[in-house]
Amino acid sequence: MWYTYLIIAVLLLAAELIYFRIADKCNIIDKPNERSSHSTIVLRGGGVIFAISMLVWFGWQMVNGEWGMVNEYLPFIVGLVLIAGVSFWDDVKSLPDSLRMVVQIISTLLMFWSINLGLGSMVQGSWLLQVVIAADSFVLLCWSHELYQFYGRHQRHNGGVCAGDACAYRLG
Repeated sequence: MWYTYLIIAVLLLAAELIYFRIADKCNIIDKPNERSSHSTIVLRGGGVIFAISMLVWFGWQMVNGEWGMVNEYLPFIVGLVLIAGVSFWDDVKSLPDSLRMVVQIISTLLMFWSINLGLGSMVQGSWLLQVVIAADSFVLLCWSHELYQFYGRHQRHNGGVCAGDACAYRLG
């Protein structure tokens, strides 16, 4: 079974390398300026491969007839495609913050729907506790996506920094 994961990893790496060639030819790049932390041209939008990998997994579930899994993850996949599409297009051509925020809100609500947050199955306790957890999670997710966008734009995208900031926000 481990060889299946190795094949998938190699295919995704190949897809990323193909994307890099496309991005280079289509000029999806970030040129350094006086505020940049990098000194060379950097390709943008490579994260779209993660969304593509989820779509491949989703398609594989449909081919194998795992309809329960397909129905369970459909809202999550729709939200993922929405946010990945807007993020990718924002890398290609700058989009207004209001559009990005609307898509983040819709995607977050779709994710909540996918995990049944607020319906009592994932969170035990009173209705008020579920609302507080949902509201807190909603703000945290939208805020953390903006944080990723900020770090990505300034070419200092570091998962550890973003995770540390998110934890500090959550504890604060």
